[in-house]
Amino acid sequence: MNAREKILSTGDRWPREMRIISKMWVDGLLLLRPQIYGERHIGAALEKIIVMATVRACETDGALCTEAQIAKRLNAPKSNVRRALADLADRHMVRRVGNIYAASPENYGIRIDPARHRELVKMVIDAGQELERLR
Repeated sequence: MNAREKILSTGDRWPREMRIISKMWVDGLLLLRPQIYGERHIGAALEKIIVMATVRACETDGALCTEAQIAKRLNAPKSNVRRALADLADRHMVRRVGNIYAASPENYGIRIDPARHRELVKMVIDAGQELERLR
C-alpha cells in the first residue's frame, strides 16, 4: 500500500484529526504575545517560541538542554538556535549555565498570563477529547 492509498484508507478520520490538531496549534500560537519575544507579530517570534518550547520539552523529558541538542531536535541550523537562545537569555526567559539552557524561573508567572495559560490548557484538553471521539 502506497502513502496515498494509506491516507485514503483512513477514510474521513485522518483529515478530521489534522483539522483538529491544526486548529489547536494555530489558536494556541495566537494566545502567545509576540511582544515578550521582542517582536511585533507571531511570525517573527515563531523561531524564538519554538526554541523556548524545546527548552521546556527538554526539561519535561529530564534531559540536559544544549544548543546542539536543540538544533538536532528541531533539525535547525545551529546559528539560528544560537541567535534565538541569545535573545531569550537577554530577555531572561532562559538561563545558561555552561552550555546547558533551562527556562528561567522568572519566565513562569511573570511572562505567562494565567488567563491565557488556562485557556491554552483548556484548548489542548478539548482537542484531545475531540480526537478521542474520532477513535
